[in-house]
Amino acid sequence: MLLKRIFSILVSLLLMGAFYIYAVLQKNDETDNLTWLVQEEKIALENIGEVISTNRQTLVNAFGSEAPFPDFIQSGKCYDQTYRGKLTHVLEINTDGLQIKGVTPAFAAPLIRKNNLHFKSDNLALFGFPLLKAQDDSNSIYFLVTNKAAFSFTISGTDTTPLSTLSIEYPNK
Repeated sequence: MLLKRIFSILVSLLLMGAFYIYAVLQKNDETDNLTWLVQEEKIALENIGEVISTNRQTLVNAFGSEAPFPDFIQSGKCYDQTYRGKLTHVLEINTDGLQIKGVTPAFAAPLIRKNNLHFKSDNLALFGFPLLKAQDDSNSIYFLVTNKAAFSFTISGTDTTPLSTLSIEYPNK
């Protein structure tokens, strides 16, 4: 009985050792030295200068990508800006208690993100994308990144109601 246990332990150790040696021999040293690069999305943007309007379709056409809009726009503009040598479009929309800033392509998100804020997940989502939340002295700031663009929502106070009034507008092709 004791001899049987010792034999089974030795066989187990032998199998584990053989598997370990096989795994080490199969390790590919070339993959340890690979660097993974994230390629910027190739979005063909054209210079638009500056478009000022309160018309949602005019603004989203100038922006060149789908964007969230409130029902009513007090002021809105879309303009060109460069980020790391690449052309981007920045969208700014203002309405009662809500300011929306957007940028396309999404890799230029730092253009619209405020500095010195610590964003955290708040278990909120908008149009199927997770929202990050930060708080400054008097505003709640939400940050959203989609496949093609990034958006910042600045809401006066802590009320999230203005986010529920947003709808997506698509550019005409």
